[in-house]
Amino acid sequence: MVKGFIFSLINLFFSFFFLLSLSFAGVKDIVLENKELKVVVDPSLGGRIKSFIYKPIGKELTWWGIPEGNMDGGLCQDNFFGLPKPGKASGKGYRATYISPYKWEIIKENSFIKLWHEVKLKELNGVIITKIFRLYKDLPYLEVKLTIKNKSKQVKKVSPWVHNAVIVGGSLDNSDYYFVPTKEGIYAQRFELFRSRMNTYIKDFVRGWIGLADAKKQEGLIALVNSSQLHQFYFWIDQEGKYSTMEWMYKATTLEPNQVWKTTYYFVPTNGLSGYVYADKNIVADIIPKELKGNSNYTLTFTSPINLGKAKVIVSLYQGLRDKKGVKVIRNIDIGEGKIEEIKIPKGKKEASEIKVAVISKTEKISFSYKGIRYGGLLAELPPPSKKFKEYPKLKEIFPFGVVCNSHVLLSHQTYFKED
Repeated sequence: MVKGFIFSLINLFFSFFFLLSLSFAGVKDIVLENKELKVVVDPSLGGRIKSFIYKPIGKELTWWGIPEGNMDGGLCQDNFFGLPKPGKASGKGYRATYISPYKWEIIKENSFIKLWHEVKLKELNGVIITKIFRLYKDLPYLEVKLTIKNKSKQVKKVSPWVHNAVIVGGSLDNSDYYFVPTKEGIYAQRFELFRSRMNTYIKDFVRGWIGLADAKKQEGLIALVNSSQLHQFYFWIDQEGKYSTMEWMYKATTLEPNQVWKTTYYFVPTNGLSGYVYADKNIVADIIPKELKGNSNYTLTFTSPINLGKAKVIVSLYQGLRDKKGVKVIRNIDIGEGKIEEIKIPKGKKEASEIKVAVISKTEKISFSYKGIRYGGLLAELPPPSKKFKEYPKLKEIFPFGVVCNSHVLLSHQTYFKED
């Protein structure tokens, strides 16, 4: 028994030093894997995620470089905004660490790793970036803990920026939509029409999530971010329309010597939803009108990354600012991981102005409101305005998630058409 114990200690000793040596060696890839996700990390190129496969659909949700040599791909690229542009005396841009080697350590095999890098930029000399990637058993999301520490003797100003190259549905096409919750409703940007704009910055967000979904294949990826630390969300696409990103920038922070800034964000893949009106680690929801008219029936769709279980859902549809009672629907449903639950919301006598949703389970209480979809970048595809709704034959294709509840579409804060 004593010999066995000593033998175990010796094995543990050598295993520890083996992993320690690996953490500083030039190992190319590290794999994290559970029954839902397979994540591949490349420490040698910015500690980025080069592959993110959602097993239930067998699809890759990130892109990693192209033959021409673009290595600006993967998830979790660390950038800093507001620094002098390289080679220019004036002007502010961003500086990245996407080709810098990160040191690393396996904390738990297949599920828990730590990476770190000392920034070599002149303005941020002595700043240490640390990322911890973690998969939990049987859960379909990745947790990322990002820490920035000032180990220098000077005060440093940092503006962290997370860059993610995302692809859903197997390719980028005109069924892909980007989603962000804003003050004027859910901002939805169609990929095909987004191409001409290349850059979209969103500062009027109201919650900390951003998503890209393929409306036809009903596949997508959501990032959950701490909204109190956030400055803005950002979409980018290349001129040829082959590659796109889903990014966010944090508020600028001043770090005293030895001071630490930290945050946590998550990646949550989805299957079975055409779009998003609400997202967190517990539940993801979508609301789709049956018709492209303000006075319509609605379908509320749920899924849960954590297998939320039995829950009471209370839906209230309000018809104008003076409506205090609303049309209420109460359902008891089972919201499971990988399971889609639908609730039909009947229309009222008048147009809907807001839909409020409350979800109550044994462990969670979740509430959100829906005021419609705010579409962006659609003027190029719509025909000339007309008073008659029927003269828009492509509307269902262009607006698969319906229109805002008061029966008109908002494009860059302008009403393009309104039904009589």
